[in-house]
Amino acid sequence: MDWAVSNGLVMSTDTPGRVNHAPFTLAPTVVPAGAFHRSVAATPLLHTVIDLGSRDVAFLKESLEKVLDADAFTKRCYDLWVESLAHGPGTPVELGLHRVDYLIDTR
Repeated sequence: MDWAVSNGLVMSTDTPGRVNHAPFTLAPTVVPAGAFHRSVAATPLLHTVIDLGSRDVAFLKESLEKVLDADAFTKRCYDLWVESLAHGPGTPVELGLHRVDYLIDTR
């Protein structure tokens, strides 16, 4: 659990400044075929939502400013992003690297 907390594998709680470790497994997990195919089908839509959200400056500022005091890494990324906004668009070419983790609720 220490590793999870010190490496950002955490989720916020209702108590400000407190987190819980995110669910994780140390071994490969069998994914039912139906769940896998639903995940594959949902991925393009999810990436479209991520892309559109990444272009909404007001939304990002409002969302991220809430966590900056609790996460130094996110604050540094945020500060670099705000600084880059001052320089205007740099290139017409963009690359998005998205990591999406799917969790299967077995309850």
